[in-house]
Amino acid sequence: MAAVTAAASVTDRFNAVALALPLVQQFEGCQLSAYPDPETGAEPWTVGSGSTSYAEGTPVQAGDTIGQEQADVLLAGRLERDGAWLAERIPGWAALSYH
Repeated sequence: MAAVTAAASVTDRFNAVALALPLVQQFEGCQLSAYPDPETGAEPWTVGSGSTSYAEGTPVQAGDTIGQEQADVLLAGRLERDGAWLAERIPGWAALSYH
């Protein structure tokens, strides 16, 4: 039973990311060249759809460029991490439906 629950959980998280990805892309936009924070004019540098660091944790720096596929992977990873963070903190998160 635990394996089924875990598999469903992974599928649900994938579906949530798949639903959220185009919405975030639409409202956040996507720049494949790093750009500075609008408030500071410098750090944190951002690339893609709001990523301030790469998957391994290295911060985005001035002059960095990425491809669209990498931008999508970075955003999907961020959405996955954010969803996991929310799921740990919001009572009843698992009962919410986004299908």
